[in-house]
Amino acid sequence: MANLSMNIPVHPETPAATVEAFLQNLDSGPGRPRVCPKIITFSNRTHKRNWEEFTWAQAHATYSFTANLGLQGARNRLFYFCHPPGTWVGSDRDWRTESWHSWAVALIATDNEVGLTLVIYDTDCKTSADLTAKGLPWQMKSLGLHLPFYEYCRTKLGRNIQHVYYSQDVTWKEDDMCLYHALAWLQQMARLGDQSKHYQN
Repeated sequence: MANLSMNIPVHPETPAATVEAFLQNLDSGPGRPRVCPKIITFSNRTHKRNWEEFTWAQAHATYSFTANLGLQGARNRLFYFCHPPGTWVGSDRDWRTESWHSWAVALIATDNEVGLTLVIYDTDCKTSADLTAKGLPWQMKSLGLHLPFYEYCRTKLGRNIQHVYYSQDVTWKEDDMCLYHALAWLQQMARLGDQSKHYQN
């Protein structure tokens, strides 16, 4: 049975094993959505190989883990993402010491069971004001680091993404607590149970 009052990891450098233990705890109990027990970091195996010198990151999963995660009787799935806050190509940033960015996702079965609803929660979300300042239209290509996962879902999951909801809550924007907030959101979603209507309100 899931302990949905389990203390949420707070420190940005919380070990992966501690985060995964928290996720695995949420992933137990009847009437709950399926919670991915792994940290999702890499878009594919090639991406993961580029980080092979970072031995601590090799336990992190690729996007394919989201597609292969069995529902085990649940209708909905929850995921935790953690990765570098920007591109590493041609960069002199030291990824060994820099905190990675965390966000969360819910994949919700639509009422007609044909498609899926994708819910993205990120405390450092882009707002319409951000995009207006950059001269960008409000559309999927403006999602930045979230776009690769959206594209993966759209092409690989075998079910259409019928709706996309993107968090616009900036209460905690840039407070360096994204790990805590992403896990707190997942805990809150797990508490709602496995009924799709709860996630779409």
